[in-house]
Amino acid sequence: MNYLQIALLSNALFSCLTGLSLILFHKTIAKWFGQQKTTIFWLIGIGLLFFSYSVFIQVRNPNPNAVFYIIIQDAIWVLASIAILWLKPFKITQIGYRIVAGIAAIVLIFDALQLLGICITTQ
Repeated sequence: MNYLQIALLSNALFSCLTGLSLILFHKTIAKWFGQQKTTIFWLIGIGLLFFSYSVFIQVRNPNPNAVFYIIIQDAIWVLASIAILWLKPFKITQIGYRIVAGIAAIVLIFDALQLLGICITTQ
């Protein structure tokens, strides 16, 4: 397994575990965010499961174009998280903001590792 494949597998596993957590523990997570409605956590969880599946597909035989699309999606996640942290468009708790920041930091690391991996692989 090469560097890119390890980065992709790590991203896929993290996204899958996060998605499952959002679905299975939606009530607890909603409380951490100071929310009563849990639908958004379900939706994000389902979206992350689909995303993780698309990343898992690339682990065995990475297609540079598909990996680049994954990198873009991760970058969008990080930028959206920064916008949420900066603009604070939603009324959420400080713990919620810390969770958003922590996940964004992890996704940024995956993004950088995947970008490095694709640069190493395509040389």
